[in-house]
Amino acid sequence: MTLILFLLFSAGPADASPSVDRLARAVVDQATRIPLEAPVAIQVDAPTPALGRAVASLISAELSRRRLSPVVLDANAVTAERLAREKDLRSLLRVSVTAENARLAARGDVLPTWVNFWAGAAPTRSGPAAAIAASVDADVQAMTLAATVAAGSPSAPLKLGLGVLAKLPGVPAAIAVGDLDGDKRPEIAVLMDDELLVLSSEGKPIARYDLRSLAVALRPTREPFGAVSILTGRLTYVSGRRAHGETLTLQGGSLKPVAVSDDVTLDAITVRLVPGLNAFAAEASWFGKPLSLPALLTTTSTRAGLSLFLFANGSGSITRGTPPAAAFTSAPSAAVLADLDGDQSPELVTTSSRFFVDGDDVRVVPVAAAEAIAARSGSLADATPVFSGATPRGRVLAIAAADLDGDGTEEVVLGAWLADGTGELLLARRVAP
Repeated sequence: MTLILFLLFSAGPADASPSVDRLARAVVDQATRIPLEAPVAIQVDAPTPALGRAVASLISAELSRRRLSPVVLDANAVTAERLAREKDLRSLLRVSVTAENARLAARGDVLPTWVNFWAGAAPTRSGPAAAIAASVDADVQAMTLAATVAAGSPSAPLKLGLGVLAKLPGVPAAIAVGDLDGDKRPEIAVLMDDELLVLSSEGKPIARYDLRSLAVALRPTREPFGAVSILTGRLTYVSGRRAHGETLTLQGGSLKPVAVSDDVTLDAITVRLVPGLNAFAAEASWFGKPLSLPALLTTTSTRAGLSLFLFANGSGSITRGTPPAAAFTSAPSAAVLADLDGDQSPELVTTSSRFFVDGDDVRVVPVAAAEAIAARSGSLADATPVFSGATPRGRVLAIAAADLDGDGTEEVVLGAWLADGTGELLLARRVAP
């Protein structure tokens, strides 16, 4: 009698190796719970050839390490069994890989290919088999392997893939992306309650700056809130929990303060915190000129002559070089303008406005639709998105966009607040539809 096993595995958070490596080990760990006869055939389906080849190569390397003589088949799941028999490969491992919602998953089976010819004309299987079901957090490497739509293909349907860029010791109050060290590659700055963290575009820590020794604000915000900006090789931050902000430079892997600062420039808008509130003052500066906003500001973003404003009263506005006037309602908690398809025209990426979520919405709305809704003072929730998805966990309150990998399209960095008081940086990038 054939023995059928079902095994479920999820790699533990202590393993810091790339997610594709962890997934391959998990698959092989499950497959080898039954006696495997060498040589072992490997067949992998994946959303992109690059991801499929990577997973197949790593599974093959792990099976080789266990002396099981692996052979990767260029076949689909249906023909793989016949091809394995023709090549006298005694076991077959078939895996289908997906990369969605910040998870990298593999599902499939492993089975013997020996045929009981005494059963007659029908090739009857004999021996133990096992089902494979493994998943891990998808990191940036995995999502890059899953991405196939290149710049210059804006007509293709829009789909975003989410990957985990970095784990954070605290919740992210603000995020900025820019070239801080002059190497022509962007860095990511994350403001938290107790520290400022600078990471590479791959999510590797570069520098930390402890904020705990700084004076506490006379009227601190109840939750972490603030802003961070990278301009001309300098990083400026303001925090609602600290009496003053600072301007810093990155020198030899350390952040060095060069000036005290109580305001920060976000794109072309210079803002100042309102004491005790998670908001910036309505009196701001835009391109060096005074700007009176219709309400307290929570975030702003500028791309290609467009400016996005989100206000503390739950409204928002998109303008083309003029001060905000017409506003939409049901503004999200976080939003950013980003050119996701490389057509030089940004899209509006939003999260939800809900307070208690564990897995936030991620929507992409055409700018023209948001402008039309604002013109009639409508609800942004009524806009039809060109993409709709969700983060696997947490609530997203900080967001930024930039071309992190130099491919001509922008990626979106999402800062998620987790229930245990820690945070995550997620990376959303365009992938194959």
